[in-house]
Amino acid sequence: MFRFAGVEPSRAAILVVKSSAHFRADFTSIAQTLLVCAAPGSMLMDAAKQPWTRLRPGIRMAPCGPVFSGRPATA
Repeated sequence: MFRFAGVEPSRAAILVVKSSAHFRADFTSIAQTLLVCAAPGSMLMDAAKQPWTRLRPGIRMAPCGPVFSGRPATA
């Protein structure tokens, strides 16, 4: 997409992409440093930090991550 817009990624001092992880395949080879940032939006980067109230106890908050320990909501 950068090249389509006339930007050569390997010549840019800074590139910013909105992506959760798939950018690594294209940019790791040309990047000096990769910075991963979390921002609020429709894609939750850290589900464990959200104020869940209706998850069943024991559900994992991330792959191999902590489990939800809150009380389930009453009907």
